[in-house]
Amino acid sequence: ASDFRTKKVGQDLVKKGDELDVWVDDFNLEKAKIWLTCRPPVDLTGFRENMWLMGVVTGVEASGLFVKVQNPSGGLPQQGKIRRKDIREDYVNNTFSEGIFVGDELRVKVRSVDVVGRKLGLTLY
Repeated sequence: ASDFRTKKVGQDLVKKGDELDVWVDDFNLEKAKIWLTCRPPVDLTGFRENMWLMGVVTGVEASGLFVKVQNPSGGLPQQGKIRRKDIREDYVNNTFSEGIFVGDELRVKVRSVDVVGRKLGLTLY
């Protein structure tokens, strides 16, 4: 499993014949289709708002940072997002020009937990 994001899975991560751990994301019995994902199931049960955690940056995009954090309940690590607007203004320029890279460790605070939407919102302050 990879800890970074990519839009070109076939070029960046896997090649024909590789073995992968996958989970069923969705299926349609009528059309005999199944959608698989390499991303582990989202389990946000141990996360609480305003909880501080250590995380590792897995992606840097114009819209924000993706950060992988350990699940406080002991489950699989989960990925959250720090929206650009949730980064201190004086930190934004450094973050997106030269300051933060994939693999960097950050101390993050849980901003929101959306169990139904399967989203973990994070902030740096």
